[in-house]
Amino acid sequence: SLYSSTSTINITNNINMSDTGIYSLTRDTDEAPTYSSETAFKGTINGNNHTITLNSGEPYGCRTDKNTPASGDGSGQIYDHTFIGLLTLTQGTATINDLTIDGNFKAEAIKKTVTIGGISAKTSGLTLNNVTVKSNINIKVKQNSGDAVVGGFVGSADGAQITAQGCKLGG
Repeated sequence: SLYSSTSTINITNNINMSDTGIYSLTRDTDEAPTYSSETAFKGTINGNNHTITLNSGEPYGCRTDKNTPASGDGSGQIYDHTFIGLLTLTQGTATINDLTIDGNFKAEAIKKTVTIGGISAKTSGLTLNNVTVKSNINIKVKQNSGDAVVGGFVGSADGAQITAQGCKLGG
C-alpha cells in the first residue's frame, strides 16, 4: 500500500498530471484527517532528478456535451478540499529525494480551512533532500467563510521535525 512505512516509489520519467483531474498521489477526506497508518504517507519517493507537474484546481473533463473551457469552472475542478499537495499528509519517516514539483495549485476555501503545500499539505515529520518546488499557488478565500494555510514545501507542520538539505523554492 502507498501508505505503508516500507513503500518506496522510484520515479523513472517526468510525470505531467495536467488535464487529468489528479491533484495528489494521496487523497484527503471530508473530515479532518488524523495521522495514522491509514492516512499519512511514511515511505520514500526517489525522484531521480525528474519533475512531477501538478495542476490541482484546473478545469478538466466535460460538462454536458462540451469540453470544459480553461477559463470556466469545470465539473471536476477542485473546490474546498481540505489538504492539497503532492502528498496530502506525511508522517515520521516520510522522505523525498531528488525531485522537482512544478505546476499550479488552485483552490477555494469555502466554509473550512484549506491547507496547501507543494510536497505535503500537512506533516508530523518529513525529510527533504534536493527537492525543488516551482509551483504557483492561488487561493480564493470567501470572506467570513474559510481560511487558507499555505507553504511552499509544507502547508502545516504539526509539532513536526522537518529536515531539508539542498532544497530550493521557486525557479
